[in-house]
Parts: sequence; structure tokens; C-alpha cells
Amino acid sequence: MSILKRVRTILASNIHAKVTALKNPETEISMFIREMERDLREFTAESEAALAGKHRIIRELETCQAEVNKMERYAVKALEMVNEDKARSFLIKKADLKIKVNQLEKQLELASIKAEQMKLVQEKLESDVRELRNRRDELVGRLTVAESKRNVFEKGPSQSNVRLTTFDRLEEQANRALAEAEALEELKRGIDVEIENIDKR
Repeated sequence: MSILKRVRTILASNIHAKVTALKNPETEISMFIREMERDLREFTAESEAALAGKHRIIRELETCQAEVNKMERYAVKALEMVNEDKARSFLIKKADLKIKVNQLEKQLELASIKAEQMKLVQEKLESDVRELRNRRDELVGRLTVAESKRNVFEKGPSQSNVRLTTFDRLEEQANRALAEAEALEELKRGIDVEIENIDKR
């Protein structure tokens, strides 16, 4: 894959969407992290190389521009000394150097764009790796809690829960017995009222 295509692919990627669609998050996130760490190492090296290339062109451009200025000074001095042939020679060298300056300026523009792209990719990969690590740590934490709860459930309720369950059951039985007694009392009261009404007739 060309460097430009890789840059576009990484910058256009949506790490959140990828993580959301995973079927085995913990394993696949770890795999993504390893792949991105590999890409990050490669792009970090390429970014450093691109930046070094840019600085090399800058130094070469500065040197070439200095030579252009020097040829111009020499030409002026030769004209002052009424040496037109020498002046013409210096001006020809200046023109050749000026062509090289223009070429170096174009190279510098391209090198600056490449270095900026490498920097953007490096920053995105670093951000994606951080996000994936955070998601993995969060996922591992949830799985640990879930495993702990499952173990508690499989081992059965604790003694405190057993005592609480027993107490609740006794309380429920007491409440039911009290409700039955109150219902019987209410029923008896109703029967007594009926008997009194019959006697009054």
C-alpha cells in the first residue's frame, strides 16, 4: 500500500465504530492495539525521516540562495571593474542557481506537506491506541466484576444472606398469620351483628 493511501486510510478510520462492532471485544481490541502500535512505530519512523528530509532541503535551499546572492555580488563587482565577461559568467551561474532554488522550493513544499501528513497520522494513531487501551481496561474491569458476581452466585448465598432470607420468611409467615386472625375476627364480628339483628326481630 502506498504511503499516501495508508495516510488516507488511517485518517478516515473510525476506531469507535470498529470497537462497537466487535464480536469478541477483549481479544480483538488487544489485536487492534498490537496492529496500531506496529503502525505507530512505522509512521513515527517515517515521520522522523520526513521531518529530517524537510530540514535537509531547507539547509540546501539556504546554501543555494546564499550562492545566488554571492554570484550577484560578484557580478556587480565585476561590472564595477569593467569586466563584462566576468560579470556575464557570474550572472549565468546565478541563473543556473536560481533554477535550482526554484526546484528546491517546490521540493520543500512537498516535503512540508508530507511531514504534516505524517504528523497527523502519528497523532491519530496515538489517540486511537489510547482510546483502545482505555476501552480494553474498562472491558477487563467489567469482565472481572461479572466473573466475581458469577462466582458468588455459583457458591450460593452467604451466611448473612441466608440469615436474612430466613428472617424474611418468618416475618412473612407472621404477617400471614396475623392477617388470617384479623380476617377471622372481622368475620366473627359480622356474624355477631347478624345474630343481634335476628334477635331484635
